[in-house]
Amino acid sequence: MQDVVGVPGLRSTASSEVAGRRAWLVRREVWLFILLLASYAYFFPRWAHWGQNSKLDLTMAIVDQGTFSIDDYYENTGDYALYKGTHYSDKAPGTSFLGVPFYAAFKLIARSPLVSQMMVRLGSNQAMADTLREGGTGLLQEKVYFAMALSFVTFFVVSVPSALLGVV
Repeated sequence: MQDVVGVPGLRSTASSEVAGRRAWLVRREVWLFILLLASYAYFFPRWAHWGQNSKLDLTMAIVDQGTFSIDDYYENTGDYALYKGTHYSDKAPGTSFLGVPFYAAFKLIARSPLVSQMMVRLGSNQAMADTLREGGTGLLQEKVYFAMALSFVTFFVVSVPSALLGVV
């Protein structure tokens, strides 16, 4: 604390009030961020949505194969462009590019025994099986992997930035 101008020995409480106000504002912003993040993360992406799948297909192709061609992934979407026998995502690539580091991190995490075991357990869950039963193929392990990857990448590429922007 500083001396009040012109009055030696008299201390100002203004700096402590400002510090208290700042701490309150920071706490309020942190709680607002947590509330927004919980709200955005609560709604899982629709795993069978062609638009989202096409974007994640491109992300996976970049990370897994180092290419922009989604030839190995296009079957889970109807949103693609076919050019000279090669399949490409027909979506703007920005979201896919932002997802690259997060999908790469997810791949590392998914290899851990704990997460692998969790995927197997999810795959044997009847509620999950009913959710991921597209075209009568039943629940396949790659569907569980894709759904988890989509949720993970969406959380970091969409939910976190949206919550941060809601605070600033």
